[in-house]
Amino acid sequence: MTEAEYDSKIAENRQAVTGYQQEIGKLEEEIRELKTFRTELCNFQDVLHDTASRAEGQINGITGLVGMAVSAVSQNFFSKILQTVRGEEYVSADSGLTASQDRIDEKITELQNKIGQKQSAISTCNASVTSLETEKAQYLAEKAAEEAKAAAAGEGA
Repeated sequence: MTEAEYDSKIAENRQAVTGYQQEIGKLEEEIRELKTFRTELCNFQDVLHDTASRAEGQINGITGLVGMAVSAVSQNFFSKILQTVRGEEYVSADSGLTASQDRIDEKITELQNKIGQKQSAISTCNASVTSLETEKAQYLAEKAAEEAKAAAAGEGA
């Protein structure tokens, strides 16, 4: 290889490192956004739980106050309200939020794995640059020695 070829390969590897670093920056930004969104989902789920618990407590408080005076019709009415507060729709919404958080966690893990791959590629490029620089230095030393030898032979003639 010539000096120019060494320089070209070194530049290619350094350019690749820069590209990988930019890709890592984009992946890290995506992870930050996903974590922010996940936090918002968790907060919303907390609000859902708190609201349902408060409503359930109030309903139970009302039925406790009314006590035995509540007729079977009223008991049925309050039972249906409790089903609305903690029934299928609540469970569906709650499990949907949990599933969404799980999918976000999976995506974050996937992106973190991609970052690891990019970091590994950076290490490979950096090792290649070090190796090429060493080879280039040896090449230049050998070339200088040959030129010195040739110059000495030319002076001797």
